[in-house]
Amino acid sequence: MRTKKITTLAAQPSKKESSYNYGEALQKAIMFYEFQRSGKLPSDIRNNWRGDSGMSDGSDAGIDLTGGWYDAGDHVKFNLPMAYSAAMLAWSVYEAEDALKESGQLEYLLKEIKWVTDYLIKCHPTADVFYYQVGNGNTDHSWWGPAEVMQMGRPSYRVDVNSPGSSVSAAAAAALAAAAAIFCVTVKNKPPAMQGEG
Repeated sequence: MRTKKITTLAAQPSKKESSYNYGEALQKAIMFYEFQRSGKLPSDIRNNWRGDSGMSDGSDAGIDLTGGWYDAGDHVKFNLPMAYSAAMLAWSVYEAEDALKESGQLEYLLKEIKWVTDYLIKCHPTADVFYYQVGNGNTDHSWWGPAEVMQMGRPSYRVDVNSPGSSVSAAAAAALAAAAAIFCVTVKNKPPAMQGEG
């Protein structure tokens, strides 16, 4: 496993006078999601100590389920909380786009929303199938280590006409709808990294 020095990032402080740097707090909150990324990481990721992980996710089902976020400090990908988080992050762009721009964090938040919605789209390969989880919590919780060196099997779980799961399917649909709203309607003057997206 590679190791690198962790870099310090500067967040733009708010223009309002305060003894707190809310721009930095927002930056750290968004970076939390970035640190949970699974799959092939892009070269422009802000953390330099993570590597690619979960690269065979979905192979048990013959589908590419790489991407998404890990959950709660482990290496399972649970799509219900992931979809809810993506929908709420999209809602925050809808509600506070100008503040996100002012703090210099809009571009990063949009990248996280896109990261997860791209994954959720992969999880829906046909009209009646949605993969809602990758990894087994019991197996995962009995092993401690970085995601980059996982060796345990990572089963893929799905809902379909024989095994329904409307709650996770609806949450994913809501996340995708919220993302579509911000990428296609709300976001004014997209950051350079998002040009051509949406």
